[in-house]
Amino acid sequence: MKKNNTKHKCVACKKQFHYNCLLKYHIRREHFNLKGYRPYYETQNINQIWFEKVLNTDFLAKMTKISNNEIAVQKLNEGTTIKPTEMVCEEIDLHFLYPTNRSQPLKCSLCSETYAREKFKKHFMESHGLMLKKSCDKCKQKFVSPTGVVDHICPESAVE
Repeated sequence: MKKNNTKHKCVACKKQFHYNCLLKYHIRREHFNLKGYRPYYETQNINQIWFEKVLNTDFLAKMTKISNNEIAVQKLNEGTTIKPTEMVCEEIDLHFLYPTNRSQPLKCSLCSETYAREKFKKHFMESHGLMLKKSCDKCKQKFVSPTGVVDHICPESAVE
């Protein structure tokens, strides 16, 4: 029976991984939103004024950007007729920061053929796997994998 050596488990979908880096790739690719938003105040110029609604209240706040890291907030009276500023946040794609695209085909450096990531290892081991022999030297029987030669009992060697 094969022992299961998985040490890293995804909390969201219960998938298990042998390496922590594979778990991180999985989480970023499947469960993590890599779209960010640039805050509205970052798009404003210094000394620019805008109005925001205070959360869970009917009050408005007058916002003034004083410097790049300082904003002055002033509460406005309850009966004011000023409308809050329409805030459109700029969306930022963060995929370039995290290498998550693992679906690209891989090109074999020995034979220049391309394979899907899942099939590349099988191709490499069967076609180029340390260039192990796939046939018996004595009886010339051929095998699919190099391990077949190791397990082979040659009838020609019994004659000697």
